This record gives sequence, C-alpha cells and structure tokens, in this order.
Amino acid sequence: MQNSTLPSSFNYDNVPLDIEELESLLEARRKEMKRKEILSNYEIKQYQTGPLAGRWYAVIEKKKFESKDRSKLEDKIIKIHMEKETNSRYTLKTVYELEQEKQLARVTDPNKKISRQNTITRHNGVFRKYITGSVIEKMPITKITDTIMEDFLISVNTPPIKKKEMNNLLGILNQTFRRAKRLKLIKENPLEYVDLDDILASCVDVTPAGERAYTNEELQAFLSAAHDAQGKNPSDSTPWAYELCLLMAPRRGEVPPLEWDDVNFENSNISIRKQLLKNDKTNETVIKPQPKNHKTRLYPITPMIREFLNRLLDRNRKYYPDSKYLFPDNKEPLGIIRLRATYDFHHALCESMGIDTSNKLVKGPHAFRRSHETEFMSHGGSIEAAGRVYGNTPRTISNHYEIAAESKAAAPIIEEVQRNIFQKSNESNKNSKKREIARAR
Repeated sequence: MQNSTLPSSFNYDNVPLDIEELESLLEARRKEMKRKEILSNYEIKQYQTGPLAGRWYAVIEKKKFESKDRSKLEDKIIKIHMEKETNSRYTLKTVYELEQEKQLARVTDPNKKISRQNTITRHNGVFRKYITGSVIEKMPITKITDTIMEDFLISVNTPPIKKKEMNNLLGILNQTFRRAKRLKLIKENPLEYVDLDDILASCVDVTPAGERAYTNEELQAFLSAAHDAQGKNPSDSTPWAYELCLLMAPRRGEVPPLEWDDVNFENSNISIRKQLLKNDKTNETVIKPQPKNHKTRLYPITPMIREFLNRLLDRNRKYYPDSKYLFPDNKEPLGIIRLRATYDFHHALCESMGIDTSNKLVKGPHAFRRSHETEFMSHGGSIEAAGRVYGNTPRTISNHYEIAAESKAAAPIIEEVQRNIFQKSNESNKNSKKREIARAR
C-alpha cells in the first residue's frame, strides 16, 4: 500500500498561497450568506397554472414583483431590501445633522466660520426645543409625509408660539428636506403640500416694530443717565460706549473694537470694520476683522457725534493714554469693554427707570436701531440709504422696522442730499475739523 503521508522533510513554504484570491473567496462567501439571509425574509412563489404559469413572483409591502427568471427576481428583491435598509438609517435627525455639517464645511474663511458656527448653534437650539423627542425626530425621512408634517406643526403650535419661532422651525425643516432631495432620498419636500400660511396665521403675532422702538423722550432720558454715569466714574468706558450706541445705533459687537484709526475727523466719518464676537461653541470672545454683513461701512460724524468724540478724546488722554481703542478696559483680556457691557448697563438703567425690557417687547439696546432707522426713513431716507448707514439689507429693514409710507416716495433730491452727507465733507465745519485734527495729533 502506497504511503500517502508527506515526508517529514516537506517544505511548507513551497506551497503557493494567494492571499488576494483567498480574501476574494471569503468576500463572495459572505455576500452569498447575506443574500440568503435577506431572501429568507421574503416568500418567492411560482405560478402553477394559467397564462403566467412558470413565472416567479413575490409580494413586497403589498406590491407584486414578477420575473420569468428566479435569479433576476431575487436580484430585484435584494435591491429593494438594500434601498429600504439604507433609507431607514436616514432619519430626519440624521439628515438635519448632515445639512448642518455641510453648511459649516462650505465656509472656508476662518473669520466667517465663527458666525456660521453660532448660526448652527441657534439652529440646534430650535431643533432641541421643537423636534427632539417628537414623532418625526427618528422617523426615516422617506416615511415623512405632508400629513405627518401638518400634524406635527399643529401640535407644536398648541398653544400658539411666536410667528418668528415658527419661521425659524420651518427654516431648518426646509433645509433638511432639501438636503434629503439632494441625496435622492426623497423626490418632493412634504412641506410644499402643507398650508403654511394657515399655520403661520394661527401663531402669535410679533410685537409691531413701533412698539419695540423707544420714544424720543426715553432716548433723551437714557442719554442724560449716561452723562450722569460718566461724571460719577469717568474712567469707566461703558457709559461712554453706551452714549455712542444711543447716537449711532450700531450693533452691540461693533462698538468695543472701535479704534481711533477708525475715526476720520477730516472726512467726517467713522469706519465700522470690525466686531467683537463670542463663539457659542468655545465660549471664547474674539475680534473679528469684519462686521456682521462682511462689509466695511462709513457712518457720518454729525455735530452731536463730533462733540462726543472730542469729550471722549480728552477723557482717554487722561485715563488711557496708551490705548488705541475708544473704549478701553484694562481688566479685560482684550483690553476693551465686554460684549455685554452696554447691554447690562442698559438693562440696569431700564430697571431703575421702571422700563419694561421683557422678551415679549424685545426692547434691549438693539431697539436703538429701530428708533434710528424708523426716524431716518420717516424723514425721507430710502431703505437703500438706511442699509448703507446701519448695515442692514433692505429685506431686513422692511421686515423689522416701521417704515412711513411717504418714505417710499421720497424725492430723488433727498437721496442726493443723503449721498452728499454720507460721502462728502461738510464745508461749513472745515475750521472746526482742523482744530480737532490738531488735538488728535
């Protein structure tokens, strides 16, 4: 009998072993096992009689699929199952998070990234408030219908929420469904078939812009209080910054980083080119070298602002001779007043004067902008001119500021006068300017 055993001296290293071929065989085996596992969930039958005799068929979610070739029917079943499995992983929350990641990734400018991150933080707040824990949060986005969305929005609005809140919610939902369409998960946005006008009509109306602006008497009282605070503690930059907020109505973050290099006495303007910004994610405060709309704008130096700047210049020479900023604070890391400094000053002032600053009225320091822009346009200024001075888009002004009807029909000559005021020097103040430039030097 022939000995079939290998000799003890056999060299196993000589046995050819193709790793790639082995891995390919294992992968094919895994796929075959996965295929059998999927097909075991479906019942494949064959017609026994009639004109369809011999054809194979299967019913999937009440829909019948047929084929003469069983293997082709199995392939169809596998494809449907895999699509269903993939779609089930894309819940509303998953797609929402993908959209927010996309939004952040699209911003490559590091100076704009903080603003976008803060926007996403606000979006996340809206998501947590209204969607987290709801029926649609973890629902596959392919299963969300217009009826489901309508029921969800009605439940959110019971009791009614503010119209602005509802618009914020609709904003992130629309972003999410648009992302789902781009991913080809859905063909249509279910919100397009919901009567959103009816939903919004049942929301709480926002307080009219006129009620969210201060009266001239209140503004005068604030200015007087700021002067009192300056007299009591002249080294404190906050009441000085607050006075500039009253006179110019800038955004809160545009005031702290103002430098004397931004003040052009000769051309009678102040450059708004930076803003103090808090990163909501890191809680870090930074000076961003661009205002909110990413465009430097010039604010005209009026006689009142000119007088203020002269007083401020004298004060800074005495208390902050080495600072380049208008509103220094040596106790702060950046050497300027805090972002909330004027905000906190205002609220303390309102509390002492018995003025309501509740969220219902939204009458914080930002309301100075409503007062100024409303007054500006009621005297004939155009929306476009207001946008150049205050840094808002015409749409924002139309939506959030009270506009007198006659401002829309302001004569072209008034706009020409505004352009002269905003862009040219005031010839009558030349001598005064020369003195101020000499003092600044």
